[in-house]
Amino acid sequence: MHFSSGVSAPVRSPRGTAISCKGWQQEAALRMLMNSVDPDVAENPETLLASGELGSVAADWAAFHATANSLRDLANDATLLVRQGKVSGATQTSKDSARALILDSDAAASWTYIGPQCFLPDAYETLAAAKQQYFGGDMGGKFVASSSMSGTCAALSLAATMNGAAFLGIDANSERIKRCVKTGYCDVMVNSLDEALRILKNAVRKHEAASVGLLGNPADVVPEMTSRGVVPDLLIATESQDSVAPNPLQDAMRSLHGLGSIILAPFFSEKSSASVHCVALSGEPSDVQRIDRLLIELFPDDEPLGRWIRTLQRRLRHQGLPARAYRLSREQRVRFGVAINRLVANGEVKAPVVIVRRASTYLNRQSESAKLYDRGLPTNEDLSALIELSRGATWASINHDAHGNTQVTSQTIVADGSSEMDARIERVMNA
Repeated sequence: MHFSSGVSAPVRSPRGTAISCKGWQQEAALRMLMNSVDPDVAENPETLLASGELGSVAADWAAFHATANSLRDLANDATLLVRQGKVSGATQTSKDSARALILDSDAAASWTYIGPQCFLPDAYETLAAAKQQYFGGDMGGKFVASSSMSGTCAALSLAATMNGAAFLGIDANSERIKRCVKTGYCDVMVNSLDEALRILKNAVRKHEAASVGLLGNPADVVPEMTSRGVVPDLLIATESQDSVAPNPLQDAMRSLHGLGSIILAPFFSEKSSASVHCVALSGEPSDVQRIDRLLIELFPDDEPLGRWIRTLQRRLRHQGLPARAYRLSREQRVRFGVAINRLVANGEVKAPVVIVRRASTYLNRQSESAKLYDRGLPTNEDLSALIELSRGATWASINHDAHGNTQVTSQTIVADGSSEMDARIERVMNA
């Protein structure tokens, strides 16, 4: 059964072992595409917006349905080309080639969004670095504030408490805050600044971690904080606040900076390629629990990793397909990826597992391949270069950077339990 065009009822990814595509590689892409607009995952699923930071999953609903239908029809030796959120066509390649290449589109169109958790490893490292740089390695008794509770800031809320701080997130969207509380990124939602400050002042005094989502317009709340002399130790700047156009919120943030707040832009670590997340295509949380145990079995002496896993198990509720994000070294992710494939082969998880990692691999800017975005479908030479660049991934997202380089920004591999996937996983995880 194929999707029809037009806006549909809420989309939820299939679960279980029955597939509607011609192979698990295509099925995984289809499930992840659908998961990206699941109402439990996406910030605004009706408009295909995964998150404000990543943009839209597809150009429009017609393009979304066309992509889903194309994945269902895609042969096991073909590659689907998606450009600017729309299907450009499919071409015969080989069984070992990528099943999809996603060219020059919003980051959400990589079909890998799992909610704020995908930002969490980098959010944690960002605040851990700030803790070392500004606070002598201790954020106990420190007050962190943000004027948003969308994707990255939701992750920063949990990351702040994981680093020992007290966090205030201000947002005018009550549903956004409620979701953060429901899924474990924030402790509590309140409706007044007085109540928020009562909770946070107590946490700061006791050097306890706490997070509060305050329902209110940041353009009103932040100036009120300034007038009261409430000065966060660390203030998270959102993208909209980087605008050169003057506005009350920006002016208030500048005032807080003058009073001593450290302004931290949520640009994550250059080591983001260490971020890996896994998604259980079965839809069973027990599969993610088994993957957690696998990591602890592989690296029993990595105490921070064990603590990370235990914290996420305790705090987070799954959104859409069960998933877990980790931060791993190159050696760790290679061993981990191959070991997951063995779990699938041995039946220790109920279905194949998607493994996503960010990448920063470039084509030479001077090559003809780097100019493919100025043409129609890629030439055979272009396609060969792009497939080689994707290094065995099941699908990859490929973009231009600000300097005109062609860059792989994410690679996704599907551990389906087959022996041939071991080598492909090693290539993707070792890049």
